[in-house]
Amino acid sequence: MLGLGTDFREKCREEMVCARKDGLLTDGALSAGELAREAGSFARFVDPQELLDAEWKVVRQVANELLSAGHRNLGRFLGLRPRDRSPLLRIAARYFFRRAVEEDGQLFRGLAFSQLEAVLRSQRQSFDALGGLQHSQRQAFDELHQALAGGWKLLAGVYKIFVQ
Repeated sequence: MLGLGTDFREKCREEMVCARKDGLLTDGALSAGELAREAGSFARFVDPQELLDAEWKVVRQVANELLSAGHRNLGRFLGLRPRDRSPLLRIAARYFFRRAVEEDGQLFRGLAFSQLEAVLRSQRQSFDALGGLQHSQRQAFDELHQALAGGWKLLAGVYKIFVQ
């Protein structure tokens, strides 16, 4: 693994056990609503790179907390950013979060509601843009209609001159 060796992996495992005992990985409880809001904040990202950058920001915060608590190897491991691949912490967090959502109906409803709000915001913006476009097209059509009506009047006048 990135040339860090078996010794590094073993130290990471030992520090993970210690961090768990210290409550760094297990303390703190979010309510289903808080967790849904936190997860829902990621739903606003449309660009995959922006989403990945936001996820990495959270991973770096966790890594820095572990480093500050003296778990150097584990903090360093979490801070590693492999090229062109998702970080292991991201994959694990998504897996366990998905499992938690599957098992907790309230969490599922809260997360679904947050995602629905994001979809509704996006639809509202799209419909507003469509309404603006429709308004400008209607104005252009009215101007074209007036110009054509004027042209027909002119053509009718020219026809009367030639007929007489």
